[in-house]
Amino acid sequence: MSKGANNLHDMLYTVRQLDPAKPEALRLTDTAAQAFAPYARSLLASNKLADAHQMIVEGQRFENTRDLLRLRQDLCRRSPAYAMASDSYS
Repeated sequence: MSKGANNLHDMLYTVRQLDPAKPEALRLTDTAAQAFAPYARSLLASNKLADAHQMIVEGQRFENTRDLLRLRQDLCRRSPAYAMASDSYS
């Protein structure tokens, strides 16, 4: 969703630059960000912290949702090393 040519992140970013209040782009941005949370949660439950971190970061590229923030906080509590790594993505 967020890598490669014509990826969703870049397309939505471009649309939002042209029309920041476009309802469809706002809705799709929120939906895309929320799609990463279940994957990150599952990876955290499996103790795959590096993979969970990547999912959280990718989701936050779309939008900082409350769910992704909570997952990031959980990850940082489990491994303080990710707290420092996460700071560079804020």
